[in-house]
Amino acid sequence: MGFGPVITKSVEGIPAKIGDEVTFVLTVTNNGDQILENVILIDPILSYFNILQASSTKGTASFDADENVVTVIIGSLEPDEIVIITIVVEVNDTIDFSAEVPNTASLTYDSDGITQSEPSNTVCFMVEGESERRFEGLRLPSSLSIFTFGLLAILFCGYGIWRRAREEQDSRRYITIGIILFLIAIVLYVALVFLPSQAALRRPLFPECETTARYMEMSLSRKIPVIVESAMNTVKERHIV
Repeated sequence: MGFGPVITKSVEGIPAKIGDEVTFVLTVTNNGDQILENVILIDPILSYFNILQASSTKGTASFDADENVVTVIIGSLEPDEIVIITIVVEVNDTIDFSAEVPNTASLTYDSDGITQSEPSNTVCFMVEGESERRFEGLRLPSSLSIFTFGLLAILFCGYGIWRRAREEQDSRRYITIGIILFLIAIVLYVALVFLPSQAALRRPLFPECETTARYMEMSLSRKIPVIVESAMNTVKERHIV
């Protein structure tokens, strides 16, 4: 039977924006047949988060608000023993971009008088910076564009209605133009409010999350030819039938 601890990490409350809480749940398991001594978990938290609380089902959990580091002194860990650690953080206003951010914890322990370490898995999750929730540099021009198209829509519709009251033949044309301008204003408003920022569309800023993104892209690029080939075969079979 192998010996040594296994540390796994998950994250809850994502995607998150400024003011939202994110919860990390870490599970430490001794999969070996020996007692591990001086077991300590250290979890460095990015400066974009404020640590609110840290707790553990065994040992003592504490955090340094200045260094933004959580330390859990578990002590000894019996074979097959499981310890659950929960860390709650809040997204602060220092993050001015939107991207996937990583988090990784590490575990140190003594076994046969030798100090060893074990990293957790890296979790990557989306955080939205408040200043970039819309397209950078386009918020005021877009607002002005919405106002302009809306005003023109009112003017054209009003002028068309006025000409229609006078039984002018081209009144419908002005009303149609006004409706089109009004629809454009609606589209611009929806784009301004709901579209993700350019930062959210950029590639991840952190190497750990970049690796995950590339893996997903590679997996998708491998699946696309298979999907296309399967679709073509299906079309051929139906054509033969």
